[in-house]
Amino acid sequence: MVVRSLALCALSLAGCFGPDAREGLRCSAFGRCPDGQHCYQVDGQPVCLAAPPGDAADPDNPIILFGVPVPVELMCDTGETPCRSPRDPALTDNRTQMAFTIDAVNAAGDRDVYLARRATAEDMWDTAAPAGAIDTTLVEEGSWMTGNGLALYFARDDQAVAGPPYDDLWVSERVDVTAGFDTAAPVAGAVNTSRGSERWAARTADGSALVFARALEGAPDDHDLYLARDRGGQWDTVAHLPQLSAADGDERSLAVVEEEKTLFFSRGEHIIEARWTGDDLATAEVIGVHDELLVAGATLVSGVWASADAKEIWFGACTDTCDVYRAIR
Repeated sequence: MVVRSLALCALSLAGCFGPDAREGLRCSAFGRCPDGQHCYQVDGQPVCLAAPPGDAADPDNPIILFGVPVPVELMCDTGETPCRSPRDPALTDNRTQMAFTIDAVNAAGDRDVYLARRATAEDMWDTAAPAGAIDTTLVEEGSWMTGNGLALYFARDDQAVAGPPYDDLWVSERVDVTAGFDTAAPVAGAVNTSRGSERWAARTADGSALVFARALEGAPDDHDLYLARDRGGQWDTVAHLPQLSAADGDERSLAVVEEEKTLFFSRGEHIIEARWTGDDLATAEVIGVHDELLVAGATLVSGVWASADAKEIWFGACTDTCDVYRAIR
C-alpha cells in the first residue's frame, strides 16, 4: 500500500497534501508532509505518518526516533550561490532566524557565522548574510543563539597562543532581531582556558547554566562536555560531565532542552540523547543513540539544535564538506 500511495503522490503532489491527505504518502523534497503528519523512514522510504512507525520503540534504545533527516537549502550572499559547507545551525524559538557557520570566501581556512531569515517557520530561507562585524579574518564558528535571538555564543580562534587551534568562547548581544551582531567579548569567568579549546556552548533560558565542549592541551581532537554555573555575572564554577564524556570519544555539539530535561550532543557522526531528573542538569545520563539520524558518508556532526518540545532537531553533517539537516519526531 505504501508503494502504491507513493506512486499516486508522485502524479499529484498537490492532491496528496490536501487537508484530508491520508497517511503513507511520500514526503516532499523538503521533508514536508500534510498538517499533523511528519516524515518517517518506513522500509527505506521517506513517508508521511501522524506518529512514529510501530518499530520506533526499541527496549534496548529507549528513545523516540526521528524521521528522515532532510537537507536544508541555504543560499548565501556570495552571488546567490549555495552556502559553502554550512553547519552549526541554531534557530530562534519561532524558527524565523538561524545562525550557522560557513567556509568563508575571503581566505582559505577561514570560517564565519552567517544569519538567515524567513517570514514564518513554514517558508523557505531568504539569502543569508554575515551575522555582523563579529565576522573577521579569524575563524568564527560553532554558533549558538538564544531563543529570543538577542545573544549569540560562538568560538573564535585564539591567536595569542601558538600551536593547535585553541578556540575561546565569545558572546555577542544585539538590541533587537533586526540588528547585526557587531560587538563581542570573551565569555567571562573560568570557561575559557589559555591552552585548551572551548566550543559549542548552549545556555539555559534563565541564564544560570552553560554547557559547552572543551578539548584540553595535548588532545585537541578530544572534546568533553562541561557545565558552568553563573555566579554573579560570570561563569566561575565549571564541572566536567564524565557520564557524558567517553574516554575515547569526541563530544562536541550540543543542544539543551529544558522543558523536556533533555540534552542532545554529538560524538563523531552520531547524535546522542541524554536526560536529567530534578533541577540539576549535571545529573544527565545517556539514554540512547539516534542511529536513524546518520547521514550516508558523514564522519562528523557539527552543530545540534532542538526545539523546546524536543520533537524537531537540526544539525550539520560533514564529509569533505558539510550540510545542514532537519528531522522531526
